[in-house]
Amino acid sequence: MTDTFTRDETIEFDTIEAMDVIASPIRLRLLDRFREPATVKQVAERMGVPVTRLYHHVNQLVDHGFLVLVEERPKGAMVERVFCAAAKTFRPSRRFLDTYGIDGLVEISKLSFRTAEAEFVTALQDAPELGEDSGRLAIGLARLHLSEEQLLELVQTVNSLIRSYADEPDGDIEVSFMTAVFPLGAS
Repeated sequence: MTDTFTRDETIEFDTIEAMDVIASPIRLRLLDRFREPATVKQVAERMGVPVTRLYHHVNQLVDHGFLVLVEERPKGAMVERVFCAAAKTFRPSRRFLDTYGIDGLVEISKLSFRTAEAEFVTALQDAPELGEDSGRLAIGLARLHLSEEQLLELVQTVNSLIRSYADEPDGDIEVSFMTAVFPLGAS
């Protein structure tokens, strides 16, 4: 990584357009692959896809500030570009929530759940043994009755757990993780 680039911990986005860009399953995979500086060609090789398939997605991520150009270096008659994810995590800003309100949160949840569903279905189709009791899969839906303090503790614990694993990029098994913890209306 160049001396001038320091990746942010979190970047917040303000628009529905930015949310649409980041909610794409392939772009989420690209951000993961660009955790460390790499060229588009290197990432395409790791993903096993043609490099031409990725340029549009890389450009979208760059245009919205999710991916940054960290180095350009001559390579023969060409210029090789090295990119890196701009942050470890991305989330909607307070401005996003103020602008789009409940409708914006609904759209975020729909995109998030569709993305998670698509990745889950693909994983099951690629490795049917995941559906068996292999210990490598957790899925469920639970309703809990918590006090306000317990709810806050649960949310903090889940976020802390996610962050603790997100800081360990050296594992060789890529995992998708989605969670939604929220109070229900009066029951």
